Parts: sequence; structure tokens; C-alpha cells
Amino acid sequence: MPMSENFFMRILKVLQGFGQHWRTSLYNNEWRRRTSNMYTYSAKVKRVIDGDSVVFDWVDLGLHTFVHDESCRLLGVDTAEKRGGAKETKALGLLATEFVQERLPVGKEVIIKTELDRAGKFGRILATIYHQGLSKKSLNKLLLERKLAVPYHGQSKSELLPLHMANYKHWQKTIEKRQ
Repeated sequence: MPMSENFFMRILKVLQGFGQHWRTSLYNNEWRRRTSNMYTYSAKVKRVIDGDSVVFDWVDLGLHTFVHDESCRLLGVDTAEKRGGAKETKALGLLATEFVQERLPVGKEVIIKTELDRAGKFGRILATIYHQGLSKKSLNKLLLERKLAVPYHGQSKSELLPLHMANYKHWQKTIEKRQ
């Protein structure tokens, strides 16, 4: 066999073995670790619209590239609306908004994680917001844990209403216990 064919056959053998080992290889784990922060950015809060919507003064995309006045929706959560609807859901919406405003005051720099090419139905960035650093819980997760938001994956408002009402009842009981 000529040397070039022998070399080619050895390379092919290595590649075949690599393909079988790919899912558990150190290289793959290292690649995942490095790319897990690929869509992670710094941003500065301009204002909180409601419990699940924030406007950033700027988002730092890296390499001295910024986008300004960027509207963002929290990924995977829905808070009750502050306007319209029943008085119970309005109260819960105001409570969620206040909770977010306390954690994201104007001018606060936060870390946001987005997903590639994902935007909400109004074109807003869908993001997970880390207001205390990546090692702490995200704001999205805190809203769910505190029963100020419900999991959201594109459902209609009518599908979410019973979940918001359950959260309202939770808060109503909590407040009654304190009195």
C-alpha cells in the first residue's frame, strides 16, 4: 500500500473511533462548558415594565458592540398583568412588578443569557436574568419559586389564568397568616 493510502486509512480509523467516543469525550465536555456561556451578555437596566418585561439601557455584545434601548421578556415565565383582567390578577401583577423593581433598580448591571435566534412574539429578546451573578439563582427562577409567576411556553392567557389564580390564593393565605 502506498504511504499516502496507509496514512489515509490510519486517519479514517482514528475518526471512526472518535465518532464512537464523541458523546463522552473530554473534548465534548470541555466544548459544552465553553459554549454554555456563548449567549451570555452584560446589560444595564433602564426600566422595569412589569414582572416579566424589562428594558435595558444597553446590552454589551462584546468587542465594543452595544445595542441600546433593548426590550426583554423573561424566558419561560409569565406574570399576571397589571392592567386589565380581574382585580386578583392585577394585584398579583403589581406584586410581581414590585418584586422585580426591587431586584433590578434603574442603572443596575446584570447578566442575561439568551438562546440563539429566539425572540418573543413581539420581537423582544427572551432572556434569563441573573441579578446576583451566574452562580446565584436567576430572577426567572425566583419568580417561579415565590409564586409570582407561572411557567410559560407559549400557552394562551386563558390557559394560564387558573395558574395565576392559584398563585393569588397562595399569597392571600400567606398575607392572612401574617395578620
